[in-house]
Amino acid sequence: MSGLIWDGLQNLGTLLTAGGVTWTADSRAIRPGIAVIDPPNVRVINESIYELTFSVYAVVAPPGDINSIAGMYKTADDIIKAAPATPNGATPTVYVTGGQELPAMQVQVTITVKRS
Repeated sequence: MSGLIWDGLQNLGTLLTAGGVTWTADSRAIRPGIAVIDPPNVRVINESIYELTFSVYAVVAPPGDINSIAGMYKTADDIIKAAPATPNGATPTVYVTGGQELPAMQVQVTITVKRS
């Protein structure tokens, strides 16, 4: 796979992995305690530079008891520490997959990628 959007996903994944965050961009692989990266919003600065804003979710299994919520907070904090371009912090939400609502924290991460 190739292209600036794919490169941005891989760059974000590298940052998260280096920060100790387990992540996936495949909704079929979601499990509690990992970060889920959704497709980004894309702002084209020019043909060679894109600004990508990814929604990254810290998810836990429902119903979200205090122990799992504490794990979700830790994962959200780890995402923020690993990916420095998170001006909006984290927002509580639910992540819907396969008809199931999972308690989640959403962190928006902005990455700029350049074509070589």
